[in-house]
Amino acid sequence: MDETRVPTLKDVIGSWFRAFETTMAFIFRSEMVNNRGTDNQ
Repeated sequence: MDETRVPTLKDVIGSWFRAFETTMAFIFRSEMVNNRGTDNQ
C-alpha cells in the first residue's frame, strides 16, 4: 500500500460515511436502551 497516494474523493466519502454510520448506530442503540429503561419504570 502506497502511503503517499492522495486519497480520492471516493475514499474520503467512504471513510466519512463509515464514521457517520457507526455514530448513528451507537446513538440508535443508546436511544433504544434509554427507552427500555424508562418503559420499565
